[in-house]
Amino acid sequence: FRNNLINLFLGSLIISIIAGLTLSTYLSKSLTVPILKLSKSTKYIKEGYYDDIDLPKSDTFEIQMLSNDIDYLAQSLKVQDEIRKNYAQDISHELRTPLTNLQLHIMAMQDGIIEINDENFNLMLNELDRLNGLVADLKSSFDQGSKNITINNTNFNLTNLLDDIINTSKPNFNNHKINLNANLTANMEVYMDKDKLTQVLYNLLSNALKATPEEGYVTVSLKRTSDKILISVNDTGIGISEKDLEQIFNRFYRVDNARNTKENGYGLGLSIVKNMMDAMGGKIIVNSKENIGTEFILEFNKEMVKAIEIIEPNIE
Repeated sequence: FRNNLINLFLGSLIISIIAGLTLSTYLSKSLTVPILKLSKSTKYIKEGYYDDIDLPKSDTFEIQMLSNDIDYLAQSLKVQDEIRKNYAQDISHELRTPLTNLQLHIMAMQDGIIEINDENFNLMLNELDRLNGLVADLKSSFDQGSKNITINNTNFNLTNLLDDIINTSKPNFNNHKINLNANLTANMEVYMDKDKLTQVLYNLLSNALKATPEEGYVTVSLKRTSDKILISVNDTGIGISEKDLEQIFNRFYRVDNARNTKENGYGLGLSIVKNMMDAMGGKIIVNSKENIGTEFILEFNKEMVKAIEIIEPNIE
């Protein structure tokens, strides 16, 4: 009986050892394999690869939760990386317009196309001032929206400002074989932030330039209704889809590249325009039809008008 009991005990012990080894091997493999896959995935993420990561599926709650967290991290980093790249492109877009205007004016002076006089030098100095202001405003406008934009209202002639902006922009439009016209039906003195309004208008003209094909038209208009001042920038470009119109002023939203006939990027500019219009107490409206064109309307209250003289339309 004693020998039988010993044999039974030894047999049970051997079976238990074998079962334990088998179970530990299985458990070790079920933990080790997904952990190795997770480690490999984190290395891919570190190198900037966020898509098609081979994350493990596991019946172990902790492993599956860790896998889900790494997937969420990868997608978050992907979004942040896209935002960073778009931000860099959009800053380049914002700075390129005044630099291009300066370059074309200097080249036109060298070629004798425009005169070397105080008026044209003042136009270039204004572009440099605008560039300095843009550098100062860009980050705060992008990061903080309209609440922290400082507004400095002064009295100035709005009609003259629009004339200067159009004259400064014309060499760039001519270079792209696009007609830039003015329809200014009032000589108007206003009380606004001249620098912010200038930046808004250059942004709209830059976007119109990109959206309009050769031999197309862009028209800047100024008029006053019974209770509003309306400045519009109208182009005969390819238009904006209804889907894009709903989100066009969102900070990180980028319009389909089909909107841009010459270069990519159409995000930060309109976000800044919206922020600045809000800060100035104005309103921006956009109307667009695909394959027909787009109109941006800047709307201000009539209280900003200090003096007005109705003039004949000046359509060039």
